[in-house]
Amino acid sequence: MDSPGAAAQALESMAVSVGDFEAAYAAAPVRIDARYSTPPQHQNPMELFATQCMWEGDRLVVHEPSQYVNSVKFGLAEQLGIDPERIRVISTYVGGAFGAKGFLTQRTALVALAARHVGRPVKLVPTREQGFTVSGYRAETRHHVQLAAGQDGRGAPGPDENARSAPAVPSQKVRGHSIRPCAAMTWIWRSRRVGSVSAEALGTAV
Repeated sequence: MDSPGAAAQALESMAVSVGDFEAAYAAAPVRIDARYSTPPQHQNPMELFATQCMWEGDRLVVHEPSQYVNSVKFGLAEQLGIDPERIRVISTYVGGAFGAKGFLTQRTALVALAARHVGRPVKLVPTREQGFTVSGYRAETRHHVQLAAGQDGRGAPGPDENARSAPAVPSQKVRGHSIRPCAAMTWIWRSRRVGSVSAEALGTAV
């Protein structure tokens, strides 16, 4: 990217067309119509989710195992309404994570506010049971996949109807400070994509 002579080239807009899948599916000699589902999967690593916050004047120091410290720094700055340069995030040891420590959760802002209120460092170590809800998880999914192909093996990808859910995380309010949800909010996503099948759906089918 920074090499001498390298030049940026803008991507051209792609023309996307969708045919009549229902007609192609009805006429295809080979058809697949199946439903697949995956259960919720919780990472809950051996190392507990721990957060410690301490203020040095108007600067905040956060000790938290994280796979993405910039997410903690900039997300926390937005939640607290302060300059990101006033926040230092230290992640000495991440431990087990499997994606569960890859984003900011509401607990960090709450610990930071508590530390500022009492004027001393505050540490939070959720219990093993709380590890199932303090962070996100891989949500339950359900897929309805339809595929059509001719005898020569050429296929016509059909609609991938899928739905998935995630945990509820309400907004938090501590002494007038409103902490908005930043991850793992309640949602049920449903989509019907005609002409393409998600890699996740195909992986589940295989």
